Amino acid sequence: ETGDEVQVDKSRSPFRIPEEHEPRDPAWEYQLGFAAPVHDDLLPDRVDGVLYAAVNWYFVQQIASSSVVRDAFRGLVRDADEPSPYAWIWASDADTILGHPNRALYGKSVSRDVMLPQMTEAVLGSDQDFGLFPEYEFRGKRKNAAFRRCAGPAEGGFGWVVGVGIDNDDIYSTAYELRNLILGGTAAVLVMAVIWTFLIARRMTDPILELQRCAGRVAEGDLDTRVSIRSRDELGALAEDMNRMIEKLKEQQQALVRAGKDAAWREMARQVAHDLKNPLTPIRLSIDLLERARRERPDEWEAILERTMGLVRRQVTHLQEIAADFYEFTGEGKLNLEDIELSELLQEVLHLHDAWAVELGVEVQIAGAGGVVRADRGKLQRVFVNLVSNAMQAMPEGGELRVLCEQRDDGVLVSVRDTGTGLAPEALEHLFEPHFTTKSEGTGLGLAISKQVVEQMGGRIELVPAEDGEGTIAFVWLRREGPPEEPNTGGPEPGG
Repeated sequence: ETGDEVQVDKSRSPFRIPEEHEPRDPAWEYQLGFAAPVHDDLLPDRVDGVLYAAVNWYFVQQIASSSVVRDAFRGLVRDADEPSPYAWIWASDADTILGHPNRALYGKSVSRDVMLPQMTEAVLGSDQDFGLFPEYEFRGKRKNAAFRRCAGPAEGGFGWVVGVGIDNDDIYSTAYELRNLILGGTAAVLVMAVIWTFLIARRMTDPILELQRCAGRVAEGDLDTRVSIRSRDELGALAEDMNRMIEKLKEQQQALVRAGKDAAWREMARQVAHDLKNPLTPIRLSIDLLERARRERPDEWEAILERTMGLVRRQVTHLQEIAADFYEFTGEGKLNLEDIELSELLQEVLHLHDAWAVELGVEVQIAGAGGVVRADRGKLQRVFVNLVSNAMQAMPEGGELRVLCEQRDDGVLVSVRDTGTGLAPEALEHLFEPHFTTKSEGTGLGLAISKQVVEQMGGRIELVPAEDGEGTIAFVWLRREGPPEEPNTGGPEPGG
């Protein structure tokens, strides 16, 4: 009517006749139409007809689906992978889908059918002909996209909106590869650390187990056994001391046999094994805890490793002192008196039993102001180790271990209370007799030795049932000034 050319936009044409060679693509069913007036040559203002031309939409879709879009992003992903970007075409309302790799979306509404109204709003709300869409999710994939408006009807165009989108996985592909590389490196370092820890643990465990086996054979009377540790560290020194001790015990045994005192020698051997067993047990349990921590890798792994290694070193020193004491058992010796803060000594003794307490489910508590006494640190430590070990053995199903250190006018009183099985009345009279024991194993020398040591230092030791009938309380009273006289502490004669 106006004589102007008209663009009809994309539509299905009722006049199109399909051809047999057409590809089976839904895009082939749509046409992009153009119309122009046909004017009379003699009367230019008169329109005699309309010339209508249709361009198949398949060719437009092929342009939008060409590899140009993918090639532009190919550098973001590995050579073996195919980039994810693709293009689409919307109508001028920025809501109707005209072209898309998924032909089923032709004619669908972006805001209502695809449920992405924010994308339509981004185009309509932009004061420019191009821009970025907000990040969105389509069919389970997070994506980013950009758009560009085509020329409008006034400029000879349709006003279409052309968009290009890409998966976030492609955008962050390089970052993901770097992350995987870091994770792989971390895993490799972790494996190396685990292997190294295992080797260290084995190196620590094997000599200790060898010492324990040797101590067991000595307890059974086999004085021909020797420790085969050849290292030059503390364990090697301990092995040498133990071998010298065994050799000395063997000489003593021969002398006792010649003198007809075989029974007294057996008592001495059992006493050696008993004192060696107490420090070896927490060492073994601490290493078991270290092995479990190695497998579980808790956050405090480094602290557990450092604490366990410190414990082992302290106990090795303790074992060396025990070996030295029994090496001098037949000679003369004196107490090595020094000022000792009891609260610190008790903390150290309880710390030696941490792993055992965890294994049994025993809650350990310590209270009191503590106090300074003059005593032999090594011997006094063995007294409290023996008392704490007995208390732990009395609570196989768990319980509470309470240690109280109180200052008295004439000294310091330490109480060690358990909530275990308690003591039978008939056992109270014999607790401190050599070889008497209420346990199914052990030599029965621990409390006898503890009583002898405490009395040598001018103190007293007593075990009584708890007032409420639950468990046992061990009391150790010590003089602040030490023994009235620094006595000779040589051991009893082997035949005594």
